[in-house]
Amino acid sequence: MQAISADQVIRAYGVHEAAASIHSGEEFWIETSDWYDGQVRSSEDLRDALDRSRFGPCTGPVAVQGAKPGQSLRIEVLAIEMGRS
Repeated sequence: MQAISADQVIRAYGVHEAAASIHSGEEFWIETSDWYDGQVRSSEDLRDALDRSRFGPCTGPVAVQGAKPGQSLRIEVLAIEMGRS
């Protein structure tokens, strides 16, 4: 099973090179971060003091082999694990 780590992150929408390529129906694992990219560790970590350039990390993108522009793709989330930091 392919694993896509959180270090393969994009922070701007648009066209990006795929972090991984999968086949339709293939299961894969994606590691992600929260909106603040792990900067909030306690109630003392105030939003105004955080590095805004790290906000909104997105792991990916993932290419689906054979998919064509304009097609709708369906995914099934099989599990979510929290707190792997």
